[in-house]
Amino acid sequence: IAQHILFWTVLYFFDVFLFGFDSERYGLFMKIVALELPGMMALAYVTMYWAIPKFFERRYLQIGIVLTLVFLASSWVTHSLFVAVKWYPDNVGLWDVPKILIRGFYLFANAAIAVIIKLTKLWYENQPRVTEMESTRMEAELKTLREQMNPHFLFNTLNNLYGLVERSPAQAQEMIMGLSRILHFMLHESNQQQIRIGD
Repeated sequence: IAQHILFWTVLYFFDVFLFGFDSERYGLFMKIVALELPGMMALAYVTMYWAIPKFFERRYLQIGIVLTLVFLASSWVTHSLFVAVKWYPDNVGLWDVPKILIRGFYLFANAAIAVIIKLTKLWYENQPRVTEMESTRMEAELKTLREQMNPHFLFNTLNNLYGLVERSPAQAQEMIMGLSRILHFMLHESNQQQIRIGD
């Protein structure tokens, strides 16, 4: 809560300074930005805490409809407040579409700052989890591969040994020792992160 209050306070005074720069009417700009702040917050929070989770559920049509409605509602409410405090000329009415859209895009641009910060924070928080999941997936794939290879490997090797015992017992002994070393490696050494492949 404190971080959110700090963010909106900083954004508020930044907007006041930006639009009131080189002007003596800071009081007026403070009122104007204060009228715009609720619309910015509505767009930002609906996007951050409703639209982004729905995005991962792939509810794109629902997101588009809701964000459009919130955008239009925030724009019209802010525009109406400007009309009420007589910020516009007298000929600007409550349903002046160009003014409403201009006000809406300004609200959206400011709300986007909060959304970008939120997305960046989520990315940094989830990066270790993504890395861990990727490592777990690779280990599971490697384990599955080993389990698939072992029966075929043993079957072929034993067939070769069976034929070699009669023809060349000495070679068969060497092959059995080699098979023993391979099985020892697969059982006891292949799970290490680093494996020496030769001297």
